[in-house]
Amino acid sequence: MINHVRTISEEYSLSPANVTGALKLLFEEDCTIPFVARYRKEVTGSMDEVNLRNIRDRYTYLTELDTSRNRYLKVVVEHCASKPELAKKLPELKAKFMAAQTKQQLEDLYLPFKPKRRTRAQVAREMG
Repeated sequence: MINHVRTISEEYSLSPANVTGALKLLFEEDCTIPFVARYRKEVTGSMDEVNLRNIRDRYTYLTELDTSRNRYLKVVVEHCASKPELAKKLPELKAKFMAAQTKQQLEDLYLPFKPKRRTRAQVAREMG
């Protein structure tokens, strides 16, 4: 959460303490955006609803990005473990995955490792 707070505060030119307060109210205490904007101005530094919505959406995006990154890295590590020629490239691949800033970049990196769909015909051929 700390890295996300820093990222969000830099992107929107806000105080990290205000961003942390807003995120705690929105995610830990389940307060609504209108409530926070009207009645918790001391915690958020008088942010309006637009700023709060931007913070909420960006934080959600960043957490989903982290979740996807971890899930994709797990698949890539398993795939590289089964193929020795790819094991040499694993540190480079990990670095690329960690450097990805958008979901699209992650998808593009993951595409070669994505499991292919198996059709009925392929299953039948495998069974003989």
